[in-house]
Amino acid sequence: MRLLLLISLIIFICSCKSTYKTIKSDTEKYYPASFISESTSLLYKTKIDAFGNYFSGLLFIKPQSSDSVRIVFMSELGLKFFDFEIIGNENKINYCLEALNKPYIVNTLVNDFRIMLLKVDAKKIKSKQIADSDISSIKYLKPKKTICKFQKPDDRVIELKHKSSFSKSVRITYSDFINKIPEKINIIHRYIKLSIELNLIEKK
Repeated sequence: MRLLLLISLIIFICSCKSTYKTIKSDTEKYYPASFISESTSLLYKTKIDAFGNYFSGLLFIKPQSSDSVRIVFMSELGLKFFDFEIIGNENKINYCLEALNKPYIVNTLVNDFRIMLLKVDAKKIKSKQIADSDISSIKYLKPKKTICKFQKPDDRVIELKHKSSFSKSVRITYSDFINKIPEKINIIHRYIKLSIELNLIEKK
């Protein structure tokens, strides 16, 4: 009962539309489509270990339009940890708990979710098929130093590696798909103390 009330609360929070300006890009896209659409909302049981701070709760992902998405993370008791929006090429921070509210941490979290949701403009540089496998790999010119691994027959993304600087190298894995929606997502940074584990609870 408490979980249902909390889900209703998160849905209510995310139902508020933002008037924030949407920025469109003319960059030609060679990137997989996001696994969420305007008609899809996802709720994940989530654990975040961020720079010595540990958080556990529910992460709600709600598309607001074709190029914007709301991400709200709350404890199961209703304490909100953060509330982000990805709008085109821009980010909006509606709320962030003081323990996480530092520019470096916030920017890293938002960028992780942007990459995880495949909400980026991209240009392909080269691709290759892994021998004797149904997995192919694509390296991207934009975003820089990004590699995606796809699995046939529907070319779902199963792994994504991105390196934006010497200190920022992240690996994202997707598994246990149901209708192209990953039930499990893991985000692990190589050089900094940040990891995120998501397990799907509900899809609407």
